[in-house]
Amino acid sequence: MERYVTNPDHFWRPFPVPSVAASEDSYDAESEAMIWRGPICMNLNWLLARGFKSHGYLGEARVISERSKEAAFKGFREFYSPETGRGMRGTRFGCTTTAVAIDA
Repeated sequence: MERYVTNPDHFWRPFPVPSVAASEDSYDAESEAMIWRGPICMNLNWLLARGFKSHGYLGEARVISERSKEAAFKGFREFYSPETGRGMRGTRFGCTTTAVAIDA
């Protein structure tokens, strides 16, 4: 966990968890063309927060949930920047963010 997931050089960005590590050459947090090269997918964050919580990483799960909520409540979008929380692609895109809003 500490080596990669909660390390700010890799996955623990201001709005965790990016779809690829920030240390990866292909990382592009703001890309709307290459969505699996950095942007946050709320479906995955929802699963990650649940997994962290079930394995005792309560603080980390809370951060993922809170930062995901913060991004989603700016506007329901398809993906979000892990650096700024800015929503990208698809407006009013409920299927990826509804779980965050309902389960918050």
